[in-house]
Amino acid sequence: MSLKELVEKAAGSHTCCPGESCWESGDRPPGIAGSREFGLSLIIRLLVSALVFAAALVIKAIPEPWPLIMLAAAAAVSGYDLLAAAILALIRGDYLNKCVLISFSAILAFAIGAGREGAALILLFQLGSSLIDYAFARTGQNVLDAVSCEAETARILRDGAESDVPAERLVPGNRIVIYPGERVPCDCIVLDGGGSLDMTPLGGGSEPLFIAEGDEILSGCVNLNGTLTCEVTAAQADSAAAALIQAVGAATRGGSSVPSLATRFLELYTPVIVVLAVIVAGILPLVYKIDILQAIRRALVFLVIANPCAMLAALPLISFCTVGKAAKNGILFSDIKTIQNAARTAAVAFDKTGTLTDGTPRVASVKSQRMDADIFIKIAAHALAYSDSPEARAIIASYGGTIYIELIEDFAEFPDLGVEVNIDGVRICVGSQALMAEKAIAIPEADKSDEWAVYLSIAAEYAGRIMLSETLRQDAASGVAELARQGVDSVIMLTGEAASSAAKTASDLNIKEYYSECEREQMLSAITDIRHGLPPRRTMMFVGSKDSAGEAHTAADIDVAVRDVQALNSPFTADLTILNGRVSEIATAIGLAQYAETFAYMTISGVFIIKLAVLVLAALGIATLWFAVFLDLAAALAAILLSIRVLNGDGRGGGFKGLLRR
Repeated sequence: MSLKELVEKAAGSHTCCPGESCWESGDRPPGIAGSREFGLSLIIRLLVSALVFAAALVIKAIPEPWPLIMLAAAAAVSGYDLLAAAILALIRGDYLNKCVLISFSAILAFAIGAGREGAALILLFQLGSSLIDYAFARTGQNVLDAVSCEAETARILRDGAESDVPAERLVPGNRIVIYPGERVPCDCIVLDGGGSLDMTPLGGGSEPLFIAEGDEILSGCVNLNGTLTCEVTAAQADSAAAALIQAVGAATRGGSSVPSLATRFLELYTPVIVVLAVIVAGILPLVYKIDILQAIRRALVFLVIANPCAMLAALPLISFCTVGKAAKNGILFSDIKTIQNAARTAAVAFDKTGTLTDGTPRVASVKSQRMDADIFIKIAAHALAYSDSPEARAIIASYGGTIYIELIEDFAEFPDLGVEVNIDGVRICVGSQALMAEKAIAIPEADKSDEWAVYLSIAAEYAGRIMLSETLRQDAASGVAELARQGVDSVIMLTGEAASSAAKTASDLNIKEYYSECEREQMLSAITDIRHGLPPRRTMMFVGSKDSAGEAHTAADIDVAVRDVQALNSPFTADLTILNGRVSEIATAIGLAQYAETFAYMTISGVFIIKLAVLVLAALGIATLWFAVFLDLAAALAAILLSIRVLNGDGRGGGFKGLLRR
């Protein structure tokens, strides 16, 4: 075994910043199991070290130099992994690492005859770090528990008899019974029964989801009424509730939790404090009548305070709490960088269809001089029977009657134009103005429209038109208004509809800037132009109706996908996903991000003030090594425990004022 391997083995899982050891390497977010502080060997080491340390101080009969040897032994027993981690940091060239600074301070304290302070420094640092790790792990687990909605047991149906089994043992094909008030244990299909489900545990809307035989239901939701007999379609680990937890865990592992503005400060902080320590040790004895050993003692306190780990310890949990709170609201951040970008949002651009509207076209009106509207819709529905376009689905749904497939012959569909078909021997064309022009069908000028229209011809003669429209989401107007209250400077609407229709929608939503008649390429170009026009350090969101799967992300800093909670099991490729389709949750996401960023800056500032106070006390000769490390770790512990407040925020009025109100 090489020397480096021996040192690595001695260091074990010791990390140089408290809290780091609580992040497991697997797919789950921070948890208790596997953390360094919960090892029995560490507890025994700390107890033995504390007893030896106390004996060296209390038992006066012990002759010299044994008290000093006992203090060194106490430091070695409790901190040999700390020293090993310091050596590894030196090998990597990380000379200002926390482990290096603590170890160097302790060794130098022993060298100048301050063995008590050196041993106390190591013992308190190890004990405090373990307490911080424990608080970190417990807080993280509490957040995870708040997000988790997995059922523990299920009622399986075998040979007509019911029995309780752990939900994790269910496999596809099992039949289960779900009674009112029970949580759905796995994704499944309803075989018998009906009722309604509470989808809020999965981040869905507050309105119950009504279900019937043949419907697929997701794990994690709650059966409100009606007994359901279901067939399992996915094991618990592959179901929606597990997907939600995995998405939360994945978000916490992407990017640094340190706010961008704080990064430069933290890069300068340690070198500046180390330089001040050298000045204290070398200059104070020359300027004031201070003993050189006393000056070195004061400088050692500077070294203890020099590393910013105490300021950083709570930041990962702040980000994790933000992700957890967002998930409870049906908002999924892809990573920590997205949270930081969301906090600086200056512009939000909407692709209107499926975001500000429900994405489902409906028949608004029928105009025909040749026949009644009911007959007109019936003919159009038969002609479109084999089409899967949104227009076809809307017209068929409006008809709602029986379609006689045997009457339909020679069906031909022209992408983005329409269809041509023979119905009972008569040629029918249904589609756009362009299709009518291609088929030499003359449309009266009075019937031509730039809005969403579908035209129909019978036997090569124009028969009439169907006007389609989309319904605005119920919270579209309030959601747009909420964005302004959240500090967003501009809201833009992008749509493929005609200018007149776009202007009406924009007016209804109080959106001042909009782009009409946008195809995909024009929309991407507009997004790029909007992004380039933003001030430095401000960001842009682009909100679409689905993920950009299979497509490159836009020029916006954050691509937002508005989806349905039923899509939890499909891949998430957007930076931010809204699961409940509510426009207002975009403002909630921005507010949560602003709240988290403000909390992070306040945490850094608060711990820095404590550090600054200790530095002043050290310069005056008041603070000791053990006192400095005690206050430093206590501040980090307090910041970690306070980070749970982010989970209790509501995402409204983010920022400093919103934080003060809580």
